[in-house]
Amino acid sequence: MIKKILCVVVFATSINNYSQKKIDYSVASLPQTFIENADRVVVNRKENHQILSQTVIKQNFSEINFVKNEDGLSEVDRSIVYDKLSKVKNLEFKIYNAQGELVKTYKEKDFTDTSLADGFSILTDNRMKNLNLNYFNYPFFTKFDYETEEANTIALPSFIPLKSPEEKLLSASYQLHYPAGFTINKNETNLKEYNIAKTETANTISYEVSNVSAPEYEDLNIDYINVLPIVRFSNNTFALGNVKGVANNWNEFGVWYHENFLKGLNQLSEATVVKMKGLTKEAKTDIDKARIIFDYVQNNTRYISIQVGIGGWKPFPAKEVDRLGYGDCKALTNYTKSLLEAVGVTSYYTIIHASDKIVNIEEKNISLQGNHIILTVPTKEGNIFLECTSQKIPFGHLSTSTDNRKALAIKPDGAFFVNTNSNNENENVLEASFKVNLNNMQRVKTNVSFTNKGSFYNNIYYLNTNDKDEVAKYLKDFFTTLKNLSIVDYQAKNNKENYVFSEEIQLDSDFVGAKTGNDYLISVNPFFSIARVPQKYSNRKTGFTINRGKSYNITTEFTIPEGYTISFKPEIKKLDTKFGSYVVEMFQEGKNLKVNQKFVVKSGKYLKEDYNAYYQFLMDVSLNNSSKFIVSKTN
Repeated sequence: MIKKILCVVVFATSINNYSQKKIDYSVASLPQTFIENADRVVVNRKENHQILSQTVIKQNFSEINFVKNEDGLSEVDRSIVYDKLSKVKNLEFKIYNAQGELVKTYKEKDFTDTSLADGFSILTDNRMKNLNLNYFNYPFFTKFDYETEEANTIALPSFIPLKSPEEKLLSASYQLHYPAGFTINKNETNLKEYNIAKTETANTISYEVSNVSAPEYEDLNIDYINVLPIVRFSNNTFALGNVKGVANNWNEFGVWYHENFLKGLNQLSEATVVKMKGLTKEAKTDIDKARIIFDYVQNNTRYISIQVGIGGWKPFPAKEVDRLGYGDCKALTNYTKSLLEAVGVTSYYTIIHASDKIVNIEEKNISLQGNHIILTVPTKEGNIFLECTSQKIPFGHLSTSTDNRKALAIKPDGAFFVNTNSNNENENVLEASFKVNLNNMQRVKTNVSFTNKGSFYNNIYYLNTNDKDEVAKYLKDFFTTLKNLSIVDYQAKNNKENYVFSEEIQLDSDFVGAKTGNDYLISVNPFFSIARVPQKYSNRKTGFTINRGKSYNITTEFTIPEGYTISFKPEIKKLDTKFGSYVVEMFQEGKNLKVNQKFVVKSGKYLKEDYNAYYQFLMDVSLNNSSKFIVSKTN
């Protein structure tokens, strides 16, 4: 089974059904040094995948786990996801005690079978069989077996022996059998580093590995997956359901995709075409036309997850979306594309992997990838990317789940790769101004101005500023250091054309510092932290990446009441490193105090040898951000 566009990642694997009363393992037989610091150990995993024909693949899966405690049990997979293209057989889960003796057997009837509809979908064909396990007599062994048969050979199962950080594996094997005449391409990574043995004969590829552990995941190592052993496969002769194809390169794949998933779905009624031409008749450029069409789609449709058609990949026809007023990412993107065609604007249906982590469409693996669809509009100034599923996201703006990554654009005669936009510290900017009135030390009035740009804009553009409860929750979640916070007034302006969100806020709260005798200690920034200090490592083993650099420009003015004076100010701090810079300046204007802070973190990839210096930089920023001045009574 494949990953479904839009929402659900589907993995289909399979098993052999064993009925033994005892397994060949016990706690005493396991290497004690291997299990002493582990919550769980994968004792044995066997995968056998057999492509029976162009349209069908059969898969058998069996895995034995040693489970030491509750944390280990939470890591043991007890579920399988399937759909209308796949059949699950011989599903079984067994528990063995510490001596390897059978304790309990769960059959398919013991598994719950539920829809994976997400609460707002009206159609979804994805389902999951899951076992709720109530057994806590640790330690014990588990054995999970199942078999699947799928009408899908376009996304072959990868060999991933280590699936999570610090996972320990005693042994694993993987076999892929395929018919004569098929071409299977392999993209192998880190096999030598893990002593993985490969055997390749006519129509069979096999891998075996033993006694390996996944490395620790280290903070900010976004390339962690690149240090794991992985083999990805692609098949030049494939099918999805009854839709067959042959593709030896991405252009051939693009033609196959367009012919089978998009062709003929762009038809619109004559009335709609006339309407779109009328809406855009005053537009001077294709970008102006695209903006008008995008606004129309946002105002006249809504997103609903629909995973039907060929394996969940084929969108609803544009005419149906036009009639119904809703669709999923496939349908809404195809609809927007069709409306643009009606007014003479070229755009491309684009497959992307949406996630918080940056995941690219792999060029070396010619297959169905990704889990989401956006639209690419080419212009002389560069590509504009449209997220067609959101009624709030601005024209040409992408969230952090789809920015800064490689995607695949489909066209009638092929396909090509595009890189979505990425922002650095020059675009990701927060400008903040605080005016703090300390005339009443018990209840402090503060006027706040925020200008959010780039990634800061992305964090707030969707806020419903007309909903007082939503605004109050957002502000109280942001200003966590302010006690008994009251929002006196909130005004906001969303500049969707330039991606700038401006806020004017009036706050009332308890004192913003701490009282000691007749002295009041106040942080230079008592409102929020500007630096997230990463985890410290005594022996960092990997490099690190700052994906989205940021800049903070903060001005804070403190009004000092009569009868008080500033008795202490911290020294001015300046930090200048390869990772960024920080400066705080303090000016006394009469009795009042003005604090200027500038903090920049630069985007970039850095070596493991740089990590301690980066850690210290952010630690110093954090400490300086909370450094305190003292206000004292004068009598």
